[in-house]
Amino acid sequence: MKISPMDIQRQTFANKFRGLDREEVRTYLALVAEEVAALQRERDALDQKVQSLQYVVDEARDREAILKNTLLTAQKASEEIRDIARRQAENQVKEAELQADRLIELAQSRAHEVERGILDLRGHRTMLHHPPDPSPRPAGRGGGGGQPALPEAAGRDGLVAPRGGGGRARPA
Repeated sequence: MKISPMDIQRQTFANKFRGLDREEVRTYLALVAEEVAALQRERDALDQKVQSLQYVVDEARDREAILKNTLLTAQKASEEIRDIARRQAENQVKEAELQADRLIELAQSRAHEVERGILDLRGHRTMLHHPPDPSPRPAGRGGGGGQPALPEAAGRDGLVAPRGGGGRARPA
């Protein structure tokens, strides 16, 4: 049963023979009422403080939850960025390797073309220094063995290049 300070002040007692001093009882009840009122005010102030502190705690918990979520989101984003960067790097390496392979193939193809060109040029040089002789040579003039002798063509410098393009030129 809750008793308010007003209830204490309004409380009445029955009169009895040789009863209590009414004035003393009233003074004491007023004192008790004041004390109860002070306790109620203190309790109300403490309730407000508890509510205020509860609000602060709730806000701190909310901020903590927000910070945790933000941290988790940042970690996930960081992992995603790292994964994307790793995949991009892998793709770039693969593309670079493919491009390097294509360049190597192209260079090898070009090298083969140059080699063929060099061989063709050597053949032309040989043909220029030693044109084919369509007329057969009489036997005994340097060929031996029934083979027609091939003429040796002297160049402007008086040197004769041997057949087949190899070796050194000798004086005519």
